[in-house]
Amino acid sequence: IDGQKTTLDGVRGHTCHHWGKRRAKAWRWAHCNDFREDKSAIVEVLYPTLPPLPRPTFVNLYIGGEHIFVGGFTGGETTRNGRSWRYVGQGRAARVTVTFTAPEKSILRLGYVSPDGNRSNVFSSLLSECAVRVERRKHRFASFGPAETLTGIGPAEEVTPDVVADLDRERIPGI
Repeated sequence: IDGQKTTLDGVRGHTCHHWGKRRAKAWRWAHCNDFREDKSAIVEVLYPTLPPLPRPTFVNLYIGGEHIFVGGFTGGETTRNGRSWRYVGQGRAARVTVTFTAPEKSILRLGYVSPDGNRSNVFSSLLSECAVRVERRKHRFASFGPAETLTGIGPAEEVTPDVVADLDRERIPGI
């Protein structure tokens, strides 16, 4: 970066970007790829607002070499309680519950203007505790079996319409 070489070895990381000129009016998104129990596991969840459609919940989980996708416009739910986001997605073979809880001091609150001119609030935490609970069943009408759990740390964010002042801009160096 700026002519300076940095070597990262054995470090977990993640990067993403919203591409294009238009985006959802609001969303909740979270990601974790640093689990204590399974270093190869990854979870990503998304709960966008796509008017006039109902809000879908998408949960993608990679665990032990298996990809589990649950949610969509049916079989999903997302709730927020203060500094905690909870996502539940259910499909024919699995139910996945993902909870991200952020310490209050780790949540940044910023105003954002997208390329299409929409203004919104961003509530973001890079240090959220992540808990994943996976329940599997052999077929659609069977009961769910014992739960497998994962715990880790990852980023979570919520974007809402209706901008407020950049409450935390002074907490970010270089802005």
